[in-house]
Amino acid sequence: YMFDENAKKLRTKGLFDADKILQLHKSQDNPYIQQLYKNLLIEEGSKEAHKLLHTTYKNKKRIFESELSFISGSNSQKLEIKVCIGTNCYLKRSQNLLGKLIDYVEENSLEGLVDVSATFCMEHCSEGPNVMINGTHIKECTIEKAVSVMNEYLKEIFQQVVD
Repeated sequence: YMFDENAKKLRTKGLFDADKILQLHKSQDNPYIQQLYKNLLIEEGSKEAHKLLHTTYKNKKRIFESELSFISGSNSQKLEIKVCIGTNCYLKRSQNLLGKLIDYVEENSLEGLVDVSATFCMEHCSEGPNVMINGTHIKECTIEKAVSVMNEYLKEIFQQVVD
């Protein structure tokens, strides 16, 4: 569950070091691109050049349906807790939050009442870390927020058992 504080710095350094050894640093210096312009695209910035050479980005559901299960409750009524460990949430320490949630569940002997799993992308990347508890999305989640929501649901489960 540990977050390596130096991971981002090390990755940045690695990317810059790798770039230093490349022969070409700019696409316009690439002889293949120059030949493509000369023979097909005719001029830079043309509509055809833009269409063929530029990338567009769109939000994609990556592997949302894939989950890593950490605790599988045995009770028929159980709480479903999902923690996003996708890239953006990971950078916002979601794996530490996942570890704290698992510790909380185990320290309070709640293993039979909850399913705890990690998932990848809840499509709210800018709001991370993201946690879903019984369908309730918790943005910018902390252990305190998660425990508060979790305890509210657990009260409901216990109340139904008593009634």
